[in-house]
Amino acid sequence: MTALVTASFTEASRDIQHVPVKLRRCLFYDESSYLPFYTYSDCLLKCRMLFLLAKCKCTPFNMPKMVNKRTCDMRDVPCLKMYHVQSLTVRPDVDPIPPELELDMVGGGIPCPMCYPSCSKTAYNYDFTSNKMYPEYLNTVKTNDRVQWLQGANFTGTSIVHVKYAREVADCYGQNIIMKWFDLISNIGSTCGFVTGFSFVSVLEFIYFYTVKLFREINSRRQQEKRIDSETSGNFDHISRYRPIYWNELGGSTQWRQGTPN
Repeated sequence: MTALVTASFTEASRDIQHVPVKLRRCLFYDESSYLPFYTYSDCLLKCRMLFLLAKCKCTPFNMPKMVNKRTCDMRDVPCLKMYHVQSLTVRPDVDPIPPELELDMVGGGIPCPMCYPSCSKTAYNYDFTSNKMYPEYLNTVKTNDRVQWLQGANFTGTSIVHVKYAREVADCYGQNIIMKWFDLISNIGSTCGFVTGFSFVSVLEFIYFYTVKLFREINSRRQQEKRIDSETSGNFDHISRYRPIYWNELGGSTQWRQGTPN
């Protein structure tokens, strides 16, 4: 049998670290108080260990040993068997939990809200290929005609597993923030300018001229009217723009009219 291994590496940028954990749903290796070096698998393992320790007062022998904690023995097998399936099921951190998961069949699972996937991780995919061996033929092959690691091997009742990488390179993926808050404002302004003919700056100007500018103009006019009223309300003599015109100035003197010959 041949096992072909394909690796893929995902690396997250530190720019996403300012995003809240509940929003980005991942943790970096150095930002968890639950583990000194955080990985998702280690977090789930520790969560399982603490669950079994609380239920059975011991930790299984196939798990890392905890300081001052007892390792389970044959007397604890019934307890471990009782909570085995429940310890393998992690309750999702959602509310409400979908009934399709059927967690009631496994005791509700174990809550591990502190465990998030790692932001940077390496994943491996496996592809298996099985070939039938013919020992009676392979044993007749001369030693010099065999590869070095098969020289002198007896193939009767033998199985060979060959593990190797499928490719010499691995896929590398990056995680980064697609859009920040100023990018969002810029895109909104560009869309408004393209579709409706105004931009975000135009909206700010519209708000400014119809609020702050309008209030200042009204307040300035009111102060000007109050100043004019205070100046004209004093005891001043009436000043006329034109002097009074008398009748004699318009029609002439009566005595002059009488002395004029007909």
